[in-house]
Formats: sequence, C-alpha cells, structure tokens
Amino acid sequence: MHGRAASFPSTQNTIPASDFRSSITTQEGSVNRVELNPDWPWSRDFRISQGVRVGETVYVSGQGPIAADGRLVGADDMLTQSRQVFDNIHQVLALAGATLDDVVKITAFLTDLDRYDEYKAARAEAFLDRIPASSTVHSPQLLIPGMMVEVEAVAVLTVPRSSAPA
Repeated sequence: MHGRAASFPSTQNTIPASDFRSSITTQEGSVNRVELNPDWPWSRDFRISQGVRVGETVYVSGQGPIAADGRLVGADDMLTQSRQVFDNIHQVLALAGATLDDVVKITAFLTDLDRYDEYKAARAEAFLDRIPASSTVHSPQLLIPGMMVEVEAVAVLTVPRSSAPA
C-alpha cells in the first residue's frame, strides 16, 4: 500500500457516522447507550460503531492505522502504524469524554510478532501514567493489506479527574 489509499469494502445499507443514542433497560433501570463515530468519511463504509459508551464503560472497536482521510499510515512501519492506532483510539474516546488514562484493557492483533518491540514502544508512549491490562494476539492477516496492527480498547469512567484521589 505504499503511498496509495486503502481500499475498503462497501456495504449497501450504510448508516451515516453520527451519534446514535438509545437506552438499555436493566433490572436496576435504564442505562444510556451512545454510539461513538468520529467524522471519518471512510468509516461510513462499515456498518459498525467505532465505539459504544454504555453507562460509564466505553468499548472501542478494533482500530487500524487509518488516517481520517482513509489512507493507510506507515506502510511497513510498525511504530508509525501503532502510533496512528493509539491516536485513533484517543479520538474515539474523546467523543465519550474519555482519555487514554481511562483505558483499563486493550487487545492488540499483530501480523509480525518479530516487530513487537516497535508496537510496545508506541504503547508505552500512549500509556504513560496508567497502564491497562493488555493482551497481544498474532494474526497472520488483518482486514486491509499492509495493515500490521489493530487494537481494541475498553475504558471506564468512574471518578471525575478533578475529585480523584492523589
């Protein structure tokens, strides 16, 4: 994918990327559910939410090294791809009022475990203060040719930062 835009499969009944709100009823009452979709034109071709906030939990779909304009970032460069992935996660979290500090769990999918140290360096840059639980899975291939890394995340918003204990 050197210098070319990634090609995404298209779907027929796409939903516009926007903020969908609904309620989930539980025994304890109603919980707000909000679909989180940054204004990435390419993501309209997928029938998924980039993230979903249910109550105080935010689930971020697997993010790849895709720029807002749909280009694959960092061809054959695990560090650059990983940095883009964590930036995409940051953008989805921001729509829920969350940051990378709120992330409690990540799952990474790497196509080349020999380049794990490059991914690990980007992960360390992304999570300076609060280190989430983490799993890494080898995947021989990801959705888009040239994509070497994909990461999904779970974040929890429990205590406002201004009143969090030191």
